[in-house]
This record gives sequence, structure tokens and C-alpha cells, in this order.
Amino acid sequence: MDPLVNAARRDVADPGALRDAAHLIDRKPQCAHELPTSTYVLTVHNRPGLKVHATTAMIERMVHTPNSEAPFSARLRAALDRAGLSGRGEGARLAKLAQVTPKAASKWLNDEARPGHDKLVAISKALRVREEWLAYGRGPMTFSELAGEKAADEGAGSTPSGESNVAPAPQLQGMCPEISWVQAGQWAEVCHVELDPESVNWYPRPPSASEQTFVLRVVGESMIPEYSPGTLIYVDPEKSAETGKDVIAVMTDTGEATFKRFIEEPGAGKMLKALNPAWKDPYLPINGNCRVIGVVVADMRMR
Repeated sequence: MDPLVNAARRDVADPGALRDAAHLIDRKPQCAHELPTSTYVLTVHNRPGLKVHATTAMIERMVHTPNSEAPFSARLRAALDRAGLSGRGEGARLAKLAQVTPKAASKWLNDEARPGHDKLVAISKALRVREEWLAYGRGPMTFSELAGEKAADEGAGSTPSGESNVAPAPQLQGMCPEISWVQAGQWAEVCHVELDPESVNWYPRPPSASEQTFVLRVVGESMIPEYSPGTLIYVDPEKSAETGKDVIAVMTDTGEATFKRFIEEPGAGKMLKALNPAWKDPYLPINGNCRVIGVVVADMRMR
């Protein structure tokens, strides 16, 4: 048995035993298993991010103060959920989106770190949320909500006095970006495209339209007289195509977007129809040559 234990078990009244014990306690370590006086760091596998100093038993956070990342990770998860990227495998999807390793994305989602400025900007654009909201929680989540707030502020106090024979307009919520026809083709792949919010036009979102709704400006004459060139159409990717609905479809071979009416007739199958009565070959059969990416839910004509 260890001499120190033997000394401690002797009669405490024995002065010699006490002197022996004191001598053993003061003795510097000589055995291989005895710890020197330097500081040790204990790694706790189920508690990453902690350092334990053996000499003082102090516990300190390696990167951030407690809970400093919780608000950011919550906003990041909310943005992923809004984009339809949350749930199982969200870390891998975030890593691919931000072009980082899955380990780095996991740290962002688990309150262990946060992305740098460049990655934060990239994530904000890809998820279509405001950088300031994602980073600091300031203001609304999206630019459409921000534009809606500004429009509401500008319209406040401008209600005309007196009676009116015009019924109140339906309540509009949020804003929709106007995108190009090339971007519309890309929209079919990922349900969003990277937009510079300061360089696009935003329009009030119609009632019952989803947050994914975007605006296109009609070009060409295939859909006259119902849709003249320059008409703004609201396209909702969340709506299902039904016969008689006007849709945006992307051609498989070229990736170009086209605007036509969706028709489905018994025995004839599905097809796209140009409304212009003078249009050559107005019917285009759907046989794997295209895919519908959204349904027109409203239009606006500038006068």
C-alpha cells in the first residue's frame, strides 16, 4: 500500500507518524504515475467547446460567451425552413449552398460558430432573406416584407376624406420581385434565384399567392388579346396547373421559359395553347419536352 496511506492510518497522536505524513505530502513527485504541477486540458467528448484546467477546475467557453450564437442559429434554421431546406440533411444542404464543409455548417446550426461576412452574404442571397436580419435579427426577414412595410408607411395618412362608392381593395401582404425570363428558367431548378434587392422592381403580392410568387413582364404576341406585351403577370410556383389556367413552362431542350394556357382534354392529353388566334401552330403537346414551373394568379396592366 502507498506509504502516504499507511502514514495517514497510524495513530494521529503519534508525532512521528504526523511528521512522516507531512514529509510525504511535501515530497515532489517521483513516480511515473504522479502528475507534475503543469496545467492539463480535459476534453469532454459530449460537451464540445469546453476546456477544463486541472489545477483550478475552471470551465471556459472556447469561442463565444454562453448563448451568443443561439439567436443566429435560430434565425438560420428559420430561413432554411422558409426555403424548404430544413429537416433531415439540412446541414449537408446548407454546406452545399454556402460551399463549406458539412462540419462548418454543423457548427453554425449548433451554436458553436457563425459564418464570416462573405459567407453570411452568400447565405442571405441564396435563402432570400435580409443579411441584417440573419446576422443581427434587425427588421423583417425578407425584402418583400421590408418593401411592404415601406409601402404601408408611405400610404399612411393618405386616406381620402368623405364617402366613396369604391369597395376596399383586398388586403395585400408582402412583395414580389420582377425577374427576367432567363431567371424564370433557373427558378424551376431551385425555386429561387439570387437577386440583388436594390436592382429589381418589387410589386405588392396578391391575396392567396405564396411567398415564392414572382413577376414577369409579357413579351411577344402569342397571348394577345388577353395579355398584351408589357403586361405584368404574377406567377406562383406553389400552384398546380389545371386545364384552362395560364402557366409558365420551361422547355427541356433549351431551358427557355414560355407563357401559354394549359389544356388537358380526354383523348388528346396535355398541351400548351397560344391564345393569339393568328398564331401559327397554337398547340404544343406536352410529352416530356417541357415542365410547368408556375401558374399565373394575377396580372397588372400599366396605363
